[in-house]
Amino acid sequence: PLIRLSGGASDKPPVFCVHPVSGTVVGYYALARRLSAQWDVWGIQNRQVLDGQWRDSSIEQMARDYVKALLEQQPSGPYRLIGWSMGGTMVLEMARLLTRLGKRVEFVGLIDGYVPGAGQPRPAVPETPVLDAEDEGLEADAHWQQLLGVERHMRQLANQCRQIHALSVPVYAWWAEGSPENNDNAPALLEQGMGVRLQVSAWIDADHLSIVRDQPFITQLAEALAQVNERPHSYDSQEHEHA
Repeated sequence: PLIRLSGGASDKPPVFCVHPVSGTVVGYYALARRLSAQWDVWGIQNRQVLDGQWRDSSIEQMARDYVKALLEQQPSGPYRLIGWSMGGTMVLEMARLLTRLGKRVEFVGLIDGYVPGAGQPRPAVPETPVLDAEDEGLEADAHWQQLLGVERHMRQLANQCRQIHALSVPVYAWWAEGSPENNDNAPALLEQGMGVRLQVSAWIDADHLSIVRDQPFITQLAEALAQVNERPHSYDSQEHEHA
């Protein structure tokens, strides 16, 4: 499921961006371009996008699959994870799994992430670009129908998520002021569930679909990553014990 979005400095840990409810990573292109000067950026796309027969059974199973793919690409920490929308749920679960494996998670960034119990349910607005079937023909229409099927399945899995697990890693959150639901209680619910304070909790003048491309937001995220880079790196706990 890994897709390289941009190549950056090889001496810094890469950044992994996990798909939203659409299953695709096209929404991260603007962010990846901005980060490319300093970081190697990878997208994690859902397998069902290219394999119509693939079906994930749960958020937890999907996270295990993604962590396995991530470890094949980067066996040792520290790890930097970013998740937009449903991707926020995914990176929290991935961070939990990585820490259980003794891996060091240095940065978890949530972009208007889904928080169970927060606000009102989002309307079923596609998070992928709309294809013009008349221009692209039947093949494009079939592809679009497959993407809609992916999104329906991802929504079903996201709706099954009812709990925020305890997590002791640095989490940074950016929220869209123009989201269709009232997300005001999301930061408090997130902190209560994780048992730690958010490193950053900032509201951006954007809606849910545009925040990931919003330049002021991208600047804030890049600055947060840069500050992490300036800290002395800690190795995975297992590696540190053998150092």
